[in-house]
Amino acid sequence: METQSNPREASPVVPPQAHAALPWAGSVGGLLRERARDYPTTRFFRCSGDWRTFEDIDRSTDRVALGLYEKGVRKGDRVIVISANRDELIEVFLACAKLGAIQVPLNIFLKGDFLSHQITDADAKIAIVDAAAWQGLSRLIHQTAITRVIALDEFDEIEMSGVVITPYAAIAASIGSVPEVDVSAGDLMSILYTSGTTGMPKGCMLPHGYYRYAPYQYLKDGKILPGDRLMTAFPFFHTSAQVYMLMIALAAPAELRLTQAFSASTFMAQARAECATAIIGVGAMAATLLAQPPRPDDAAPGSLRMASFTPMSEEMQLRFESRFGVPTWGEGFGQTECMPICHMVTENRKRSANGLAADCLEVTVVDDEDHVVPPGVVGEIVVRPRHPNIMYQGYWRKPEATLSAMRNYWHHTGDFARMDAEGFVYFVDR
Repeated sequence: METQSNPREASPVVPPQAHAALPWAGSVGGLLRERARDYPTTRFFRCSGDWRTFEDIDRSTDRVALGLYEKGVRKGDRVIVISANRDELIEVFLACAKLGAIQVPLNIFLKGDFLSHQITDADAKIAIVDAAAWQGLSRLIHQTAITRVIALDEFDEIEMSGVVITPYAAIAASIGSVPEVDVSAGDLMSILYTSGTTGMPKGCMLPHGYYRYAPYQYLKDGKILPGDRLMTAFPFFHTSAQVYMLMIALAAPAELRLTQAFSASTFMAQARAECATAIIGVGAMAATLLAQPPRPDDAAPGSLRMASFTPMSEEMQLRFESRFGVPTWGEGFGQTECMPICHMVTENRKRSANGLAADCLEVTVVDDEDHVVPPGVVGEIVVRPRHPNIMYQGYWRKPEATLSAMRNYWHHTGDFARMDAEGFVYFVDR
C-alpha cells in the first residue's frame, strides 16, 4: 500500500517570471544539481512512497550513481531497466544521467523473442529489474551479454553461472564521492525502443539535450506552471512519463505524482484527494474515465485547472469538460524520435487539429518524392530541428534505417496528415 501524506502542505515554488526562457544546453544531471541547489526543499515527485524533494533526490541519486560506478558502469554503457512504476526507477534514471550511462527502459509486458531482441540489440551488460521482470529475463539471460542483475525486489535463489545478482539496496547505500563525468547536451541519455508497428522495434538514440528541450514548449505556452501538481499514470518506460512528465517537473519546477498503475474507477477521485492541478494521459484513458458511472462530485470545485489527454476528439474533449468541470486539451502530436512535434494553442484554437508546429522545429507535409503538398492535401509529416540536440540522433546500430528516416534532411515520421493554410496539422493515419 502506498504511503499517504498531506497532499498540499506548503512547498516552496519558483515565480513564473523566473522561467521566461528555458535553455536546453547541458545535461539532465546538471539540471537536477541546479534544482537541488536553488530549491532544495521543493517537492519533486511521489510514486511508491512519500514526497521526495530535489535535495533528497540529488543525494540519493549520488549514492546510486556511485554504486553503479563501483559495479563497473561507465559513460556510454547501456543499463537495461525493466520494472513497474516505483521510486527507484526515477533514481536510476537520474543516476545514469550523472554518470553519462545510457538507460534503456523496456516495456514491462515484453516476453520471449521480443524481450530478447531488445536486450541483445542494446548489448547491455547490466540490468535493473523487479521480481516480475526477473521471471521473464531469467529464462533467456544466457542469450544476452548481461553479466550483472540489480534486483529491486528479493528473488528466489537461482543457480546461474556467470551472472551476479546484487540487491538494489546495496547499490543505493554506497558512500563516497561521485565521479565527476563530463556530460553534455549531445551525449546519449537513453535508448528508447519504438513500438515496432512496422517491423521489429528500433532503438531511438535520445541525447540529454532532447530531454532538456522537451518541456520548453509546454512551459512557454503556460499550460504547465511552476508549482503545479501534475498527476499521471504513464508507465515510466514510455516517453510520455520520462521525457514529458518527469522533465517538466524538473524544469518548471513542479510536483509530479506518478501513480503506480492506472485505475479508471479511482483516478479522478485520487486526483481530487491529492489536490492535483493538472492531469495528463492518453485519449484511451479519458475514454475509460468517461465510461465510469457518474458521481455526484464529478464536477465539484477543487484544485484541478487542466486536463490533457492526447489524442482526443473534439467531441470527447467537450464531454470531459462538461462532466468533470475542467478545461480539457486533446491536441498535440509527437513520436519517440521527437516530442513534441505539434503543440496545443490557446489563441485561434482548433480542437479538431493536432495543433501547430513546435516553435523550435520545422514541420511540413510532403508527397512520396518529398515535395511539399498544398494545404488540405494528405501527405507524410516530416520534421527537422532549428537547434542541435533537440531530436533523436538516429537508430541504435541501424545506420541504414537512420539514413532512410532522415532522407532529404527531414525526419520522416511515417504518419500521414494534412495541413491547413494556417499551419494546423490534422492527423489522418499511420
